[in-house]
Amino acid sequence: MATPIYIPPWMVACAWMVAIVCLMWRHAVGQAPFGGAEPVLNLLFDKWRLGPLRLINLFALIVLVLQYERALKSIPPLPPLETLGRASLQVFVAHLALALLLLVWLGEVKDTRPWHVDAAILGASLLALYFVAVVVNEFERRSAATRQRLRERSASLLRAGAQRSRAAIRRSRPH
Repeated sequence: MATPIYIPPWMVACAWMVAIVCLMWRHAVGQAPFGGAEPVLNLLFDKWRLGPLRLINLFALIVLVLQYERALKSIPPLPPLETLGRASLQVFVAHLALALLLLVWLGEVKDTRPWHVDAAILGASLLALYFVAVVVNEFERRSAATRQRLRERSASLLRAGAQRSRAAIRRSRPH
């Protein structure tokens, strides 16, 4: 078992502060934290250019995960999340396709759209992504079983071929 990493209490407190402020700010203000009037300041939180404020938030979250690693490991596993995690790349790609299709079909978020429509879209999207994960995991399980059977068959054929070769060599030797 790995030795836990010591993180000074002041660093944990700062990480909590940064994480909470960033979370509240993100959900209160939205995608453009400084509004549309200040595009230069928005670059500080830019995802694609790894803005410095985004990196500070990332490092704060890393500190918190390292600090509470043991407690996080004690959380009981959640099978639906494990299913999604085992197929995370495929689920991510399906999410991108689904998000783009929904943007084309429904357009961007509007305040005039009722909240229950957005809730239904979210629920249906999560179900669709879970379905993708289940299908991918089942495919992986079946292909792993097929690969195992092929390995076993190949090994038995190699053993049989080796036995025939040894027998042929014994027969060809003069007595």
